[in-house]
Amino acid sequence: MTVATLIRACLNLEVEAPVGGYLGIMDDESRYRLHYLSDLVTAFGYTEAGIVGKLAHYVHLASTGATALRLPEQEHRLVDAFREGTLPARGDLLRDLLFEGGDPEQRLCRVLRADGVGIYAADRYSFVATTHDGEEPPADAQVVFYGSPGQHVLF
Repeated sequence: MTVATLIRACLNLEVEAPVGGYLGIMDDESRYRLHYLSDLVTAFGYTEAGIVGKLAHYVHLASTGATALRLPEQEHRLVDAFREGTLPARGDLLRDLLFEGGDPEQRLCRVLRADGVGIYAADRYSFVATTHDGEEPPADAQVVFYGSPGQHVLF
């Protein structure tokens, strides 16, 4: 069994579990504020979107200690995609779209767009993606400070 197959199997188990009204996908290499998911779930109260996530977000560059901001214009609005590892979604919606082959989050975005389901991008805070030593920062990222992102982003 490949790692990708194992990940898809785990995602399908999560989606099929009959717990709660929302399901989330998070990334074990990113950093989240303590109340990250509950903060995002509140957005379901003021948007009709089926998924709430992040598109504007911070990236901590492990090799230099810099923290950069990506896509700052993509917050507090309906969008066509979301940042990997940043979403809660209505559980009924994900249960209808069990993950299959390929990148599950990209596939989910394609299916949602085709079905007219909205994706809401919340603010840029409470989440930090991390690059590994030797990884290049994303081309569209602008460095905003050096040091730990905790006090500036994960407050």
